[in-house]
Amino acid sequence: MLARHPDIESDIADGALTITALNSAYIFFKRETKAGHAFCFNRQGEILESLRQKSTREVERILLAHASSQDLHRKERCRQISETVVSLTITLDQVTLEKLESLKSLWSHKMPGANFSQLIAAMADSCLSARELRRPTICRPNRTPAPELEAASSFEFEHQFELDLRERDAATVDVSATGITTAGASESHKRSRHIPSAVRMTVWMRDGGKCGFVDAETGEVCSSRHRLEVDHVLPFASGGAHTVENLRLRCRTHNQWTASQMFGGRATKFRRSFVRELHVAYTA
Repeated sequence: MLARHPDIESDIADGALTITALNSAYIFFKRETKAGHAFCFNRQGEILESLRQKSTREVERILLAHASSQDLHRKERCRQISETVVSLTITLDQVTLEKLESLKSLWSHKMPGANFSQLIAAMADSCLSARELRRPTICRPNRTPAPELEAASSFEFEHQFELDLRERDAATVDVSATGITTAGASESHKRSRHIPSAVRMTVWMRDGGKCGFVDAETGEVCSSRHRLEVDHVLPFASGGAHTVENLRLRCRTHNQWTASQMFGGRATKFRRSFVRELHVAYTA
């Protein structure tokens, strides 16, 4: 390939064209030539030029767009690779792939860092559980919770205690910086932390289902859809209400960062260690 197109050597040296993209193009040209649809020199150069500064997935899309025939109905393959694990090869359209990516984002609280195999397993469990609930049976066998559900319960437990500990620490953190008072913490203890679903949905629609944190230095918006949480602008412990104006979407990372800025690093560290101790006692 380099002998036929020596001008791309500078692109490779600059990093504009990756070795992976070049190898994919070589295999593509070879396959098309074998199928009787060889590309001329100029056409190959145009395709190679279009692969500059592209990711591996984008390279695959570009090459497939130039293919003479696209095998859109590949046969599904299931191959046993161990005693309990199989390799499943399927073909999906782009719309279905985007739906799966969206589902991964929505379930990121329950399954942080999940891959597609874990996602499919959780989808199967969810569908089968829903079917069992609709089936009129007298009794159902006890089921061992899936690891993903155990992780979800663990997260909800820790998150709830982190929220509860904000009002506990209200009297010990820097009052001048946070505006939180002992009286405010006492009042927040009497109020419910439940946020109505209609309010949550309104906040979700307003923020576009993504984190709205803005970096003060760069002005960049986070826009993450991973592990989103509803955060209070005025903290609940200092009298913040469950109103649309006082609520916003934040990813877990920026929600914790905001809490550390508001409550102080020492208070945040104490709450996390206390949550871990409670979690150990809870799961023991």
